[in-house]
Amino acid sequence: MKSNEEMIEGQQLYPSNNSGFTNSNKSVTVGHKVNILHVITGIILVILVSLFMTGFGYQPWWVLGFTILAGIFITLPTCFSGYWLIDKNGITVVSYSSNDAMKLMQLLHIKKIYTKSYLFENITNAEITYHKKVRISPLDFNPDFFKLNLTVNKKVIQLELGKFKQKI
Repeated sequence: MKSNEEMIEGQQLYPSNNSGFTNSNKSVTVGHKVNILHVITGIILVILVSLFMTGFGYQPWWVLGFTILAGIFITLPTCFSGYWLIDKNGITVVSYSSNDAMKLMQLLHIKKIYTKSYLFENITNAEITYHKKVRISPLDFNPDFFKLNLTVNKKVIQLELGKFKQKI
């Protein structure tokens, strides 16, 4: 196994072009990209759970309809969140509306998804912050707050770091 010094000298740990990207098409995704197949699978799952909860037609039809609508318009949008991409030019943030109906339309590609790009040359400061979440009960499994703060044109942008898995 090589030491850090040998990896730095061999430019394996820190590449010579300082961007960290050897291929112009390569990017790193922080978060999870939303796939239309996952959204459709989620809708089918909501319909099956709604059928199960209403007894497969034992309850009146309006109970089934209300359960399906509540599952699709309230529960399904909460399963998906925004993400951001890092490429050799900068950071692109992809986010969704806070309105559940609008977010569902964005997930189904009916409405436009919010994207904002920040070039590395415009970023003046980058800082990672960690804030411990106060646990009220021993069953609180939510993660602590781990964010990347970017200063772009004297404006601070906070990007969530806490819930991502990176493939190495």
